[in-house]
Amino acid sequence: MRMLRILAGTALALSMAAAGSLPASAQNYPDRPVRIICGYPAGGGADVIVRYYAQKLEEATGQKFVVENRVGANGKIGTDAALSAKPDGYTLLIHGTAAVVGNTFLMKDPGYKASDLDVVATLAQSTFVLTVGPESKANSVKELIAMLKAANGSMKYGTATGVTLVASEKFLLETGTKATRVNYKGTVDAARELAAGQIDFLIADATFSVAQQKQGRLRMLGMTTEKRIPAAPDVPTMSEGGVPGYVFTPKWAVWFPKGTPKDIVEKMGGWLRKIAATEETAKFLESASATPLLTNSTAEALKVVEEDNELWRKVTTEAKIEPQG
Repeated sequence: MRMLRILAGTALALSMAAAGSLPASAQNYPDRPVRIICGYPAGGGADVIVRYYAQKLEEATGQKFVVENRVGANGKIGTDAALSAKPDGYTLLIHGTAAVVGNTFLMKDPGYKASDLDVVATLAQSTFVLTVGPESKANSVKELIAMLKAANGSMKYGTATGVTLVASEKFLLETGTKATRVNYKGTVDAARELAAGQIDFLIADATFSVAQQKQGRLRMLGMTTEKRIPAAPDVPTMSEGGVPGYVFTPKWAVWFPKGTPKDIVEKMGGWLRKIAATEETAKFLESASATPLLTNSTAEALKVVEEDNELWRKVTTEAKIEPQG
């Protein structure tokens, strides 16, 4: 019996030692401020989304989450900052998959693969809209498709970002049509020329498009989402408009530097999933013409990013989009 008590005591001691051997950062994480990298300019719509989640993480953990704007190269500078950070759980990247995934197909030498970061959670998906100028003869998606087919490549579309480029080429591929691409420095410039009749269609984010339509500067024909959005309930989805199955909703996700302890990744993922599932978050995202993207685990979030990776690969390959830079 004495030997059994000794063995039991030893087992208990080993068990306690094993528990104590878990990284202190995981047990008490976070015990100091966490840096959140935002690859977009301060004050913009994307920055507002990042700061919303930063605030909610502060409320959930009682710790400070400091947003650091690292802007440039279509989000690559922000991604690079996360890639080079210490994998200790104190640097977090909240970014669009268009920047993390898209750049690996749109740049000749991005210097990384999407899998070089650890996916933590998904947050939201954005809405984009197929638009035409106020004087366009196309009053529906079907009518625009018919015009594109008749023009056989002579019509033009505008693009200012990797997202709108891939969304536009996906539209052309799925409708068997052609159009000439016109690149712009910003969506505002493209919309100005759309209104003037210099280009024939433009895919732009929903918040911008809704505001522009109210001012009579463009007309919205189809949403890239599966369902219509509250901000524009009369605008059909692309599927309803005549492109069955067309969905293009750039994702928002969260990443840690590769090698971050798994228990920290799971702990952070749990907080983010709870935040994403609240009614408050749904209402906030609605105001930004976005919707929550709820996943139940880190593994599910990784699957979403992998599917986005395949979508970008497929469209850029089939559309023969040449990497730049």
